[in-house]
Amino acid sequence: MTITEYNHRLKDKKYIRRRALSMFKSLEHLRDITEPERGEKSCEGKDFAAREALSLIGRFSELMGGWACDHAIGIAMEGQELLSAYTHTTRQSKTYNSARDLAEKHIHEITGRALSNRFHNPADYDPVIVRQTLLNIVESRSSILPEGMALVVVQALRALTYGEIMPVFMPETRKYAKKRWRELNAQLKVLEHIEFRINLGQTRISVMKMTDDLYGLQQNTLEGWKKNVKKGLGDLHYEARMQFAKEMAFSALNPLTTSGTTSFEAAEDEYGESALKRDVSVLHELGAQKKRSPSTRKATNDPQK
Repeated sequence: MTITEYNHRLKDKKYIRRRALSMFKSLEHLRDITEPERGEKSCEGKDFAAREALSLIGRFSELMGGWACDHAIGIAMEGQELLSAYTHTTRQSKTYNSARDLAEKHIHEITGRALSNRFHNPADYDPVIVRQTLLNIVESRSSILPEGMALVVVQALRALTYGEIMPVFMPETRKYAKKRWRELNAQLKVLEHIEFRINLGQTRISVMKMTDDLYGLQQNTLEGWKKNVKKGLGDLHYEARMQFAKEMAFSALNPLTTSGTTSFEAAEDEYGESALKRDVSVLHELGAQKKRSPSTRKATNDPQK
């Protein structure tokens, strides 16, 4: 890949400044309307405002510093870290200069962006690269985490490379559930597929027959999953995902009233036949893992027994 093939950085500086200023004004407004000194009135909508502000910060970072994140990903793909702010003396050493020569190359930014563009399914990413990227970004103080909290995360990420799990990444045992997080989410995803198809206009009976015929998922099984999901992940999360599936169906049926043909493509990626097959296969894989590891609970989640 050549630099001319790489087209991540926006060239329209007027557009960039206009977008950056718009985001800044939105952040300023959200900060002002949630000021504690304004009393109880400023509490209304504060949780949503906080989420919106964090989203704006992320989009602002992508607009102005997305290239830096791409570089951090490219460096991680080589198993390297971003160079720290070493002392002047250290920066004069041969060791530092050798590391700098490896790090200061455009190819890292280019390959990092290419990786980001290539994959959309989380399962496609190499967890080692993701972990190293997270370390590179958090250690650079680019996140808005308090410095002490960021240090805890950095130390825990470093420890993982040595096979050590520090408390921040320890599995939660006090709230142990019979159904694991991945299994619950896989079950929820299949329920979303069903909700999506019903809102496309298929009858519930035909959808139930399809899931039974193709994947052996019977009505009582799906009802059991619904109870598991609502208990394990919460009613609100379940309701939100069902609503998302309904809205995706609406987008697929009414592309001109939403965002054009991309809405249909997004629905296909999320709930198409290949997506359903993929999500059901995750459940089968988790079931196979459970059969292979009958003592998993005792070994990893219930150390007191």
